[in-house]
This record gives sequence, structure tokens and C-alpha cells, in this order.
Amino acid sequence: MITLICKILLGVGVTITLPSEARVHGTEMNLGAVAQVACDDPALAARVQALTLGYVPAPGFSRVLDAAQLARQVRAISPGMELKFEGARTCRVLPKTELIQAETIHSAARAALERHLEARDLGDCTIELVSPSTPIEVPMGRQACQLEVAPQPARPSSGSTLVAVRLVVDGQTYRTAHTSWKVQTWRDQPVLVRAVRSGETIEAGMIEMRRAPIDAALAGSSLEPGQVLGTAAARELEAGRTLLSGDLVRPNIVKKGDMLILDVQSGAVRVRTPVTAEAAGALGDRIRVSVQHSGREIHAIVASRDTVRLDLGSRPTKDISR
Repeated sequence: MITLICKILLGVGVTITLPSEARVHGTEMNLGAVAQVACDDPALAARVQALTLGYVPAPGFSRVLDAAQLARQVRAISPGMELKFEGARTCRVLPKTELIQAETIHSAARAALERHLEARDLGDCTIELVSPSTPIEVPMGRQACQLEVAPQPARPSSGSTLVAVRLVVDGQTYRTAHTSWKVQTWRDQPVLVRAVRSGETIEAGMIEMRRAPIDAALAGSSLEPGQVLGTAAARELEAGRTLLSGDLVRPNIVKKGDMLILDVQSGAVRVRTPVTAEAAGALGDRIRVSVQHSGREIHAIVASRDTVRLDLGSRPTKDISR
């Protein structure tokens, strides 16, 4: 009781020892992170220590705190307190930092991009870092810096792709690192094993299937073996060239209105039925045909001058002739 009366009559003494320099973590700071606070009243000491001083300077910068300004802020907490400052009259505040290595950023971006491509079933893909990041210095938070990768576009494709990696300090994005990657899709494609003259017919011995990159700009021009055999070279073509539709003259072997046989394969079951071509097509083309006895239209692959093919795998065939 006597102690309480003394505190009321005489005021509570608070001593703040201010260093000439302090290093603090996080992005916001309080007085307790910068100076030593001594007080007989634990509750008041805690309030003084918790006094908010605002932002922590960014890496590479500093901030100067003045004892006189701090005294005005402290007295606002408890106007009747006895306040004493010791140590330096000013304190230079610098941030505690951690260095996020470029390899760490690249690893996070690569893993996220790989998951993105796998989830969208692009098949055989490779990714290559084109524009690397640099090490980034971030404030040291109460927890280690977290790396979060921004969502990727819904439609994946080959070509250049940007992956943004957010550097999160204490739940807030401090900085975003941008990395650029080359996404390359691969597929077995017909490749010439020897040079071919302009107008020469492409035969089986002239090509072989090789794993080759698909040009994003020409993805729709890549061919299957069935679309190559029997065609003619549109110009002189060198050995080792991956054949695209523009390299070949592909004559239509089916005309619109031709009577054809549709060969349907579904597992071990095979059905053949007459159809009418609703469009012209070359060997290997996918064209629209109509079933003669029902008029139903479907799409099938041109297999020869009088046959189109439809492979249903294990699906039933009962709807084909409706």
C-alpha cells in the first residue's frame, strides 16, 4: 500500500537507455526492439516497450530516432511518469536481413511450373530457365521468409512463360521476383532420313519417327506418319528435317459425296458400315461423314480411297449406326 501511494504521489520512474545503433527485424518496430526500458511497474514497462515507432527501414537504408521525440511519445502514454534517457541522444536503426539466393527462387518457380504443366497433361515437356533472378535481400521477419508462386495462366502452352515468385515477410509480400522460362513440348514426329527432291513422293523408307520439339507457332502443322506417306515434297527438303504440313503436297484422295466404308474398332469388336463423305480429305485427315442408313454425322480418319477409320478403344459401338 505504501508503495502504491508513493507511485501515485511521486510518479513512476522510467529509464530508457538508447544505443547509438540498433538492428531490428520485421517491417514494423516498437521501442522495446530498439532500447532498454527499466521501470518498477512491470505493466507500465510493457506498455512503454510496446510503443509503436513505425516502419523498419528497407535493406540498404537506415532511420534515425531522436531521444527528444521519443520522450514526447513515451510521456503521452502516462503523463505523470518520471522519464529519464540514458545513452545516446540519437539512434540509427538498420534492418536485420536475410539473403534469398537466386537458386532458391528458381527452385520454387521450377517446381510450381512443373506441377502446373503436369496437371494440364501436356505430355512430354521440358523447361529451361531463360531469365534468371538475382539474390534478393529481404528484412528478417519473426519467421523465415516464405516463397509463394503466383498462379499460372489457365491455358498452358509451349514458348516463353513468366513465373512470379512472391517473397513474403511476416505474412506480407515484400517483393516479387520474376523469372522467365522456355517451355518446350516434344513428340515423336516424322523426320526425313535423306534429302528429298521437290515433287518426290514420300515413301516409308524415307522417314523415321524421332522425338522432336514442337514449334509453338507451328503446333497445328505437325503430322502423323499416316499423313506423310504418299504425299509429294512441296520443295527440296534436307535430311533430318521434321516434316510439317507446309512441306508437303497432300492430294485429296476422298471427295465430298464419295461412298465409303466406315471401319469402327472398339476393343475386340469391329463393325463396318457404309457412309458418305461430307468433306474432301487427304490420307490421314479427319473428315466428317454421315452414316447412310441413319444420317448421323461423325468424324473419322481417311485410311484409303474407299475407307475411313474410327477407333473407339473400349467404348461401345451400338450408337454408330443410329
